[in-house]
Amino acid sequence: MEYVVMSLEEAKKVAKKDAVILVSKQDLENPDCNIGFKKKKFGECHNILEEAATIAKLCDDFSAQLKVFSDLQESVPKGYLHTILYKK
Repeated sequence: MEYVVMSLEEAKKVAKKDAVILVSKQDLENPDCNIGFKKKKFGECHNILEEAATIAKLCDDFSAQLKVFSDLQESVPKGYLHTILYKK
C-alpha cells in the first residue's frame, strides 16, 4: 500500500464533479471501526478538500481512495479523517 500526498488541485482532478463516490468521516481521537459510508457527488466534497491539512491518495489493488485529514498528523492521530472512495 502506498500513499501519495497531493495538492488540492491534484485531488480535484481525481474524479468528475458529478461522479458518485462513497464518503466516511472518522474522529481519529475516538476511533470506531464501524464507520459508515454515504453516497455523494464528488462536487459535494469541495469543502472537505478545501479544509484539509493533508490529502493523500491511496494506491492499492482493491480500491481507489483519498484520505483527507483535517489536521496535520504527527505522532498521535488527531482531528478528522474523511475517506473518499471512487472508481479508478
